[in-house]
Amino acid sequence: MDQFRILGIVGLGSPAGRVGNDLASGLDSSNLRVHVNHERDIVKVILDPLGLGTLPATTNADTSDPIAHALLDTYLGVPEVHAQVMQKVAQVAENLEPWALARQGVNSSAIASAGYNDFNELLDIAFTGSGSEYRYEHVPVSVYQSMLSASSVGTYFNANVRNNYSTRKVYP
Repeated sequence: MDQFRILGIVGLGSPAGRVGNDLASGLDSSNLRVHVNHERDIVKVILDPLGLGTLPATTNADTSDPIAHALLDTYLGVPEVHAQVMQKVAQVAENLEPWALARQGVNSSAIASAGYNDFNELLDIAFTGSGSEYRYEHVPVSVYQSMLSASSVGTYFNANVRNNYSTRKVYP
């Protein structure tokens, strides 16, 4: 499950040294772990002098909250900060992807199964022999359908998919 970018974290008022653990092993998950912290957040003010490695502040906007830690008064009730929060949520959402796609067996000596997500234009291929699985991005549904109906799925794949779309290995 950790081969896919399916989880994200947006930390609000949490100046810990890092937001979240690695969410996807071996993958860059920096766009999935983001934060919004106020310079005057009471937790940050207490922890900074102790040298505990807090995250940098992302805002110093005026707030009616004297300790700059309340969700509504500091982070969602201040238009400038609310916009920053929404931008961070959108950043995480844009970098998420579906978990392994439901695959169907294909009549091929090279390819064991193929799965497709037309919303994200993702193609998952499991190969026979090695058992390796790869994810191909931005593959049009017409290419997937043509591959499934080709007289030789492997030949069609090699000519029209492999090396034509960005890919990454998702299983050994």
